[in-house]
Amino acid sequence: MPLASQASNVSSRCHRSTVVTTRSKSRAKLCRGQEAVQFHSLRSRGTHKFHPIKREINDCRGTCCTRTLKKLFYGIGLTAYKQASFCGPPVIQNPGCAGLIRAIVITLGDTLRMKASIVIRTLNEAEHLPALFAGIATQEFPEGEIETVIVDSGSTDGTIDLAKYNNANLVHIAKADFSFGRSLNVGCQAATGEALVFVSGHCIPASPRWVGELVTPLFQGHAAYSYGKQIGGNKTRFSETRIFAKYFPDTSRVPQDGFFCNNANSALLKRVWANNPFDETLTGLEDMHLAKRLVSQGHAVAYVAEAPVFHLHDENWRQIRRRFEREAIALQHIMPDVHVSWADFVRYVSSAILLDMGAALQQRRLRRVVGEIVLYRFMQFWGSYRGSHMQRNLSRKRREEYYYPR
Repeated sequence: MPLASQASNVSSRCHRSTVVTTRSKSRAKLCRGQEAVQFHSLRSRGTHKFHPIKREINDCRGTCCTRTLKKLFYGIGLTAYKQASFCGPPVIQNPGCAGLIRAIVITLGDTLRMKASIVIRTLNEAEHLPALFAGIATQEFPEGEIETVIVDSGSTDGTIDLAKYNNANLVHIAKADFSFGRSLNVGCQAATGEALVFVSGHCIPASPRWVGELVTPLFQGHAAYSYGKQIGGNKTRFSETRIFAKYFPDTSRVPQDGFFCNNANSALLKRVWANNPFDETLTGLEDMHLAKRLVSQGHAVAYVAEAPVFHLHDENWRQIRRRFEREAIALQHIMPDVHVSWADFVRYVSSAILLDMGAALQQRRLRRVVGEIVLYRFMQFWGSYRGSHMQRNLSRKRREEYYYPR
């Protein structure tokens, strides 16, 4: 339900003595006994325009609808609610509070609508982009509007034509200048929404409420960074579906403990990104690097199981090994104390293979996937072992191998 509707429904349950009068040119008067507050030009997004509202909240002596006011302020990208002294349980009983909320809703109107910018990094993603664009087009997002930003690094397979056909904001980055963090920063700079939604070019929304659910914790003030569930497709390797199930469970955690995050399906407040851009030197895991920094600053990260996507990796065995290798290199920057020894490699490979085989046996799929399980887990942990022993400063040739494994 849109925020304006939520606030109106809640405020309608207040005392009938509340009187709100609206005037032209975005002006409303709130009447409560002998007190009155006028709101001038509230369609402006500047926080200084909301000083009368903050004063009215601070002067409240009744019980305020904390949650509703919090949603309203966050819905228009403000932090003014943090400076207000809310009192009582989140139930409206005081006529002045109800009138205040209604005045905000009536006066702001369209300003309460939010904008989400979907940022997609692409390199020859023409195979899955049509389904991704179709999923974006069918999103149910009554809270606001959606724009799409494509950051392309040299596609030659029709990706550019697909982006233009779907009216995406197309931004180019040179192949020589590419890094995962840099491409995201370029896309964030080009985006105009209050929320930045990141999705891989080979991911497909699995729900018409994908965007809405993913950004809800951000606009409600529960988190600054969120990420959603990932699901494998029909061709996803068995062991990878097990990884998805481990890191992306069916239960949401809003907020979560720790700083795990994944930019294949995530969302970030743009005002937070403006002060905390992605690291452009990492060979991967730029999401976890940023999440760790945000948590250290007091921000929260949320996992939203209700915002799923199908993540369709189409990698050969060498590409799988390289992916885990470059992520292990990046992990040295994020968690220097994590080190994969030879004994760890042997233990991780053997235990993962046995656990996967047990799960496949229960699903009566073992005969079909036994060879795939052994190869996948070996490449995963062999890449992790190699990456954890490599120097952090890679040559340009090696960097390009990691970034462009195709």
